[in-house]
Amino acid sequence: PVTAISLPAPRWNRPVQGTKHGAWSPYLEARERALTASADVALLVDDGAIIDGDRATPLLLDGDGTAWAADSEAGGIDSVTLKVIIWGLKEEGIPFNRGRLHEEMIGRAREMVLVGTGIGVARIAEIDGQMVGMSEEGVLFKISSKILSEALEDSWEVFR
Repeated sequence: PVTAISLPAPRWNRPVQGTKHGAWSPYLEARERALTASADVALLVDDGAIIDGDRATPLLLDGDGTAWAADSEAGGIDSVTLKVIIWGLKEEGIPFNRGRLHEEMIGRAREMVLVGTGIGVARIAEIDGQMVGMSEEGVLFKISSKILSEALEDSWEVFR
């Protein structure tokens, strides 16, 4: 499990917001600030909602069993890893939505994870010193890890 701090998200003009566009310095600075604060990751917040992570995409399992990620209109990034996991979650019967990962939603979350090519799947244990969800790996972590592992294994099969 990882610990996180929240930091203000960088904002870009409308056509760029919510896309990967190569301006990495705010993300690198957020990562450095997290390390300085003895945290593992920085979660980037805009208008009271988490929209991204310093190097991975936040994914939340709400109390009703629905998985959520930040909407691109709000600044959420539509990563390849997230797309693979979303497809797999739907196959496992877990509904998926995009929207605002606001404080109330995070407070009632069963669990929250980060997903990305560089980090794989990591459970977020706390944000700014506040525990998030349950204290052990849950269904979102387990299923997301399985989906990503299988996707990577299948991808390597293509190159063998």
